[in-house]
Amino acid sequence: MFSSSFLLLSLFSSSSSSSSSSSSSLSSSSTTTTTTNTTTTSFFFKKKNNIKPIYHFFLFLLRTLLSLLLFIHLLLTFLLLFLLLFLFLFPLFLLSFFLFLFSVFLTSSTSFLYLLILFLLFASSSILIFSLPSFLIPVHLSFFFFLILAFYFFCIFYTLFSSLILFFLFTLHPFFLLIDVGFSLFIKILPTLHIYFFVILLPSSLASYIRDLSAAN
Repeated sequence: MFSSSFLLLSLFSSSSSSSSSSSSSLSSSSTTTTTTNTTTTSFFFKKKNNIKPIYHFFLFLLRTLLSLLLFIHLLLTFLLLFLLLFLFLFPLFLLSFFLFLFSVFLTSSTSFLYLLILFLLFASSSILIFSLPSFLIPVHLSFFFFLILAFYFFCIFYTLFSSLILFFLFTLHPFFLLIDVGFSLFIKILPTLHIYFFVILLPSSLASYIRDLSAAN
């Protein structure tokens, strides 16, 4: 009796010790699993946090580079237009102004020479303008140069055949002589129109073009 109870007691103690050891092993395995999951999660979060600042840095670098390229483009555009205005068109303005000072003494032959010089200068300037890239020169400015060239061509044609035109107008009616006088005076005050073009119209056109280019970009 005593031995059987001792046997039962030993069995009970061994089962309890085995259950406690199994529970401790389970808790240790769960602790290990939790630690592993925490380590993996922290690794991925660290990886994401490392990627995010690099992405923002490259985005900032790209924006800075694009802003710098835009600034260089606008600066080169302004410098090209500035050089175009003062190196090629400003001498034409000076020539027109000095010829305007002596326009009182212009005869038909010197008037023809004056118009021919202006036509050649504007033609060379226009060739230079049209050879530049299209994004540097506004379309309305190029069209305005075409109109000026066509007008000079008409003035040269009129000066060459002024005697024939005058005779034809006089045979129609003497009143048409006023047209010839008015047109001759208009040719003589042509440099004043150049002053308006170079001092007022052209700078305002260039300023509006640069402003539109900045707004578009």
